[in-house]
Amino acid sequence: MAWDAARAAAGEMAGLLPAALGTVDRARRGKGGAVSLTAPHTVFNVPISGARHVAARSFPLERIRLLAKHADATINDIVLTMCAGTLRAYLHTRDALPDNPLIAMVPVSLRAPNTGAGGNRVGVLMCNLATHLPDPAHRLETVRNCMNEGKAALQAMSPAQVLAMSALGAAPLGVEMFLGRSPLRPPFNVVISNVAGPEPRCTGTGPTRIALPVVDPHDRAGTQHHLHQQRRSDRLRTHRLPSHRPGSAPHARSARRRTGSPRNRRRTLTPTPPQSC
Repeated sequence: MAWDAARAAAGEMAGLLPAALGTVDRARRGKGGAVSLTAPHTVFNVPISGARHVAARSFPLERIRLLAKHADATINDIVLTMCAGTLRAYLHTRDALPDNPLIAMVPVSLRAPNTGAGGNRVGVLMCNLATHLPDPAHRLETVRNCMNEGKAALQAMSPAQVLAMSALGAAPLGVEMFLGRSPLRPPFNVVISNVAGPEPRCTGTGPTRIALPVVDPHDRAGTQHHLHQQRRSDRLRTHRLPSHRPGSAPHARSARRRTGSPRNRRRTLTPTPPQSC
């Protein structure tokens, strides 16, 4: 048994180099995968201050499902495209839209449908948000193709290889921590996560509130500009966690007094529940 384990470990190690070379080659050719080499510099990727703000928006989930069905896409593809359009409009109105498309780091599930085995199989993809394209349909097509290419590449790897390639995509952040300076180019511009949320529990006085804990770590490169989507059976809630640049928030000093230390702070968002279950 020990010999079999050693052979399996050796096989994993031998497979890491081809997986890494293939991942970097896909990034060089602009294909979807765990690594991106084209993330532009944006106003999001700058040193941040202690001020934090949370914004929330809710959408009918059935509407998202219909869009995904008619576009032959996934719910995640639609959510990413919605975020891409919002980011494009935000940057365009501030004359800060880069020529190259923004790159989002997106956690994805790699488990096959109807898989009965327990445990998680997840990875990280760098998604081209196509923010340089004015047509929403073309943005959706780019996002869908990028995510499909990335998922196919990760699904062909072992769990250990997926973990290693996901870490490779965020490796520049580790270099920044050790060297104390930002990388020449950010590995990604924003983080966009889309997860299934808990269903509200109904009581005699109506549904209970849902608390969403958020940990926003201090990040000098500004790559913790996070858009978080939480799905329930009927609604999609979008939570935007922007981090302001030093001096950009007019009330940053008072905000720091209200919220405490700017590092590793935890805030709780309590959305208003519907009036009936």
